Amino acid sequence: MSFISLQFERRLPGVTLRDANLALVQAIKAAGFQLTTQQLGMVEGKRGSQITSMAMQSKLPIRVSARLVQVEGACDVYLEAHDDSKVPASKLMGMSAAFTRALNEVQQQMDTALQHLAPGVAFPEPRLYSSAANLGALDTANAATVSAGDKVVAKANQLLGGRQAEIAPQAWKGLAGVFLQAPAGTAALEMLEVHALLSAGALVSLRPGSMPPNLVAEVEALVMRLESELAGHETKTLAIAISKEEQPVVEFLREQARIRSSLPMRNMMVCQTCRFEKIVNPDYQRLVKRNSRLKTLLGTVGASWGGSGGG
Repeated sequence: MSFISLQFERRLPGVTLRDANLALVQAIKAAGFQLTTQQLGMVEGKRGSQITSMAMQSKLPIRVSARLVQVEGACDVYLEAHDDSKVPASKLMGMSAAFTRALNEVQQQMDTALQHLAPGVAFPEPRLYSSAANLGALDTANAATVSAGDKVVAKANQLLGGRQAEIAPQAWKGLAGVFLQAPAGTAALEMLEVHALLSAGALVSLRPGSMPPNLVAEVEALVMRLESELAGHETKTLAIAISKEEQPVVEFLREQARIRSSLPMRNMMVCQTCRFEKIVNPDYQRLVKRNSRLKTLLGTVGASWGGSGGG
C-alpha cells in the first residue's frame, strides 16, 4: 500500500485526448521517469529506487499514473503521483516531508505541461493522502476542499484502479484473459495479447500518419471502450461484446499487433526542444557500442604486443 499519494484532476477545454496523451508522455519523460505504460487512455511511469534515494532525495522511488477520458468539448485527466517504496510506512515516517516535496514537484511539472494545452484554465488544488501520522497538519489544511472534492477523488480512484504493474497497468491485476464475443465467434486473448492489441491502437491514434480519419476514429472509440472495461473488471476473466461494426477494427488491430511483434524493436526519440523525431534501433546501437569497445580493446592489445616485440 502507498505511504503517501497526491491525486489531482484536470479538465482541459478544447483539448483532444491525443494531444493530452502526448503532452503527458513528454512531461513524464522530461521529469526523469521511465515510461512503463502508454495506452490511449492511460499513461504511467516510474523513477528512482530505495537504494539511490539514500544518497539523493531527488531519486526517491515514485510512480505517476494518468487516466484520460474524452468528454464533449474537453479532455478530463485524472492523475496520481505516489511513493513506490518497498519499506513499511512505519519505518518511513521521517521521509514524509521529502516525499511531499517530490510529489508536489511532479504535480507542478505535469500541470505546466497541461497548462500549455489549456492556457488560462484554473486547476483545483491536489489532494494529499498519507498513512504517516505526522502529516496530520497537511491533511487538516486539505479539509476545506474535502466536501467539494469527494466526488472528483472517488471518480479518480475508480478510473485509476490501483497501482502500476510492470508489464501492464495494475488496473488489470488479477485478470488472466479476455473473451471478445463478436457475431462471427469468440476470440480468447491472454493479457499479453490484449496489451499488444491496445498498444497498436494507441500507436494508430497518436501517430495516424496517412491513415483515413474515419478508421482512426473507429480505432480510438474501440480502444477507449476496451480500456474502460478492463479498468472496471471484477473477475479473473472478462467477456466483452464486440459489435458487427467493431469486428473489422479488432481484426485490424490484432493484425497490426502481430506485425509489430515480428519486427525488430524501434524507439522513437523526440527532441524536447525542437520536437525533431528520430527512429532508433536499440539492437543496432548495442552492436555499434560493442564493436567500438572491441576495436579499442584490440588496439590496446596490439600496441602492447608491438612494444614488447620491438624491445
